[in-house]
Amino acid sequence: MTGFKTVSAMVKAMIEEMNITVPVALHLDHGTSLGYLNRALELGFTSVMYDGSNLDYDRNCANTQIIRAVADQYGASVEAEIGSMGAG
Repeated sequence: MTGFKTVSAMVKAMIEEMNITVPVALHLDHGTSLGYLNRALELGFTSVMYDGSNLDYDRNCANTQIIRAVADQYGASVEAEIGSMGAG
């Protein structure tokens, strides 16, 4: 859209303006860069999905552990893509 900062601010403003009282998750789906995921978490995303499916299994797992440790600092959840779905 226009970046993590804008999206996060928009969601926070909507929660306030609409007096939303249920928990709201802001999720980044299929992030392939640890830096990208870190930025989303810093700006208030409450859930991220790390997609390391193009990496070998060991590197994917190692990166998933890194982002999980960062997400834990923000109280955010992590989903990880281990493999990929075939096209046929």
